[in-house]
Amino acid sequence: MLKYLTMTCVCFLASVGVSFTEQTLKTVRAVRTNTPVVDGKFTNDEWCAGGLAKDFIQIEPHEGRPASEPTKAYFLYDSQFLYVGIKCYDSEPDKIMGELSGRDSEGASDVIYLALDTYKDGRNGYFFGTTPTGVQIDGRIFNEQETDNSWDGVWYVETGICDDGWFAEFKIPFSTLSFPVKEEHVWGLNILRKVERKKEESFWQPVKRDEGFRVSNFGNLENLHGIEPGLNLQILPYATSKLRKDRLNPLTFQKDNGFTGVDIRYGVTSNLTAVLTIYPDFAQIEADEDRINLSRYPYILREKRPFFLEGASIFHTAGNSMSDGEYRTALFYSRRINQPVYGFKTTGKVGNWDMGVLHALNENDIGLKTKIENGELGSKIDPKAFYNVIRMSRDIFSRSQIGFIGMSKEYRDGFNRTFGMDTKMRFLNNYTISFEGVKSFTNNIHNGNHSINLYFSRYSDFFKFSTWYQEQAPNFIGNELGFYDYNNFRSSGGWMQLAPRLEKFGVRRMGHNINFWYKNFQNKNFFDYASLTRGWNYNFWTQTMSYWMFGAGKSFTKYFDRFDEVLYPGDSYWIRLNNNWSSKINFSINHSQGKYRTGYRWSYNSSLRIRPNNRFNMQLSYNRSQVILRDSETGSMNQHQFEIWRSKIYYHFNRNLNARLILQYNGINRQLAAYYLIAYNFKPGSFLYIAYTEQFDSESYLNNSGVEIQPNFGSSAKLLQVKLSYLIQI
Repeated sequence: MLKYLTMTCVCFLASVGVSFTEQTLKTVRAVRTNTPVVDGKFTNDEWCAGGLAKDFIQIEPHEGRPASEPTKAYFLYDSQFLYVGIKCYDSEPDKIMGELSGRDSEGASDVIYLALDTYKDGRNGYFFGTTPTGVQIDGRIFNEQETDNSWDGVWYVETGICDDGWFAEFKIPFSTLSFPVKEEHVWGLNILRKVERKKEESFWQPVKRDEGFRVSNFGNLENLHGIEPGLNLQILPYATSKLRKDRLNPLTFQKDNGFTGVDIRYGVTSNLTAVLTIYPDFAQIEADEDRINLSRYPYILREKRPFFLEGASIFHTAGNSMSDGEYRTALFYSRRINQPVYGFKTTGKVGNWDMGVLHALNENDIGLKTKIENGELGSKIDPKAFYNVIRMSRDIFSRSQIGFIGMSKEYRDGFNRTFGMDTKMRFLNNYTISFEGVKSFTNNIHNGNHSINLYFSRYSDFFKFSTWYQEQAPNFIGNELGFYDYNNFRSSGGWMQLAPRLEKFGVRRMGHNINFWYKNFQNKNFFDYASLTRGWNYNFWTQTMSYWMFGAGKSFTKYFDRFDEVLYPGDSYWIRLNNNWSSKINFSINHSQGKYRTGYRWSYNSSLRIRPNNRFNMQLSYNRSQVILRDSETGSMNQHQFEIWRSKIYYHFNRNLNARLILQYNGINRQLAAYYLIAYNFKPGSFLYIAYTEQFDSESYLNNSGVEIQPNFGSSAKLLQVKLSYLIQI
């Protein structure tokens, strides 16, 4: 069946005609110069000799109108750098918004973005942005519209507020970018300006709501002569030291791996980058948020580690599913590599192919340790695994891709390997078909081991819909390398949204959504109602003219629990409210309740963000769930309560020095954790981190004599870490 669907999909893609709405592309010519000074003192004499981009057009709130505040961008270059000076005029400069936040975070700020398509392929690119306070925001664009801000390049920016607006001076090394080697370059270009107090967004090359931001619609940056991407060799050595104390051990100096490590990044060609990390350290990474999980299955965790984040988009496949902006399933889930000793990764272009290769050695592999604990592997097995991923994708037609992936996890006495192909076809301007077909191979399992994902969707500002079919065979083993709740299922469903823009009676916009879904065992009749999970819901949301949001919905469902082998009712409803994100005090409130297995459940989620000035930011969140379940033996109703408190406090002394405090209380386990971090970016790419973590609980433990101790609630573990990294760029 997999082979048939694959061939059918490929044949369909080859036969579909692709059409686009033609539009006039703007052009700006860069001017070669004697290096201007990027010093935060924008002067017309210095910048006005550059090629000029102006006449921005709104996409929000009034599509197609000229921007309410003028913007002028000037382009200069020399053999090493691209210089861009941007003047953002503002008729009310005292109302310019600029929050001092961490890298890649806009905060509640005005923003200016540059987007560059350095290959002029209409698919991929870079973006560089900043705010009036000089916060650096950057990342990569892939698959024409998707963005990945995990990439942090080395570049420079200075900003300032003046009597008639604010300005930004960009200095981008060509050695930071990848592009082909040739005498003359024409790059794709677009510029986005956001005026936060007006919620206004305007582009230099106009963007339509029905199409969205697309690399294929970029304007042109011309007249780049005699430039080269450079060697692009970066060496980032780092040193770490740790002091640890817990209830059993006194304060101890700890050296996990000889206390040093290194990251090496090398531009193999102008199109291909290799990265090697040895003994990676992630002391600066924010701890995962605890969540209340009432399902039978674990929830997916976000990847936050720089080595795995950089270039991660190349490993995404068409079958990865998202909800509320987060991935829910993934063919490759890098968090499976929980304790890497080293990692090697190559990403970039080889001919017309986008390519990614990943290899890593993982110690104390959590998946293998779980198998050892469950008796699936012998107790003497070394829980060490080698992870390997090869991913290739190629642009086809005007805006579509086809790709292939091979993955393996190799360990003593076993392996898990996955191979497959995927494609994403965009046609008739607003329609997309995605297909993924893969097979897994684990030891001697070679049959009933496939997985299929097929999606069809349409996007426009007023009307969107998608429909899907998914199937995983009983012997498909996806959780060794990826993330899935379980296998042996078929599911299908759909979603559609109508979102008119009223802009009267105090309502800016309203959205109406309908969802439906069906799910059953793959090896059963799909419409076997005894085990068929099915349901539908209606929900709506309303955005006011002052950018408050209100929404509510009602769900009607029956859910088959594979553990209890019972079809439970799951009808529920929910309601939510939040105010304008730009407010000094921002809040959100969510409530849901409904039937849950043999009883009922109530859930409450709330958050509060307080921003008294542009340096200080405090975020508080509270999640609570209450469940009543019927006891299967006595028939009595038992009540269970779960709650989690979390607070995050940020203070930015300047854009290079900041402090962060996180406090998290998990009422389920009665545990309190405190995470404190000071980060100092003393030169581009180089950091000093001081991190302190302390855990509080009342968990029992065995002392050195083997006697169980039941302590009072108090400190159980302390850890102080210092990490210094220094970037050497050649």
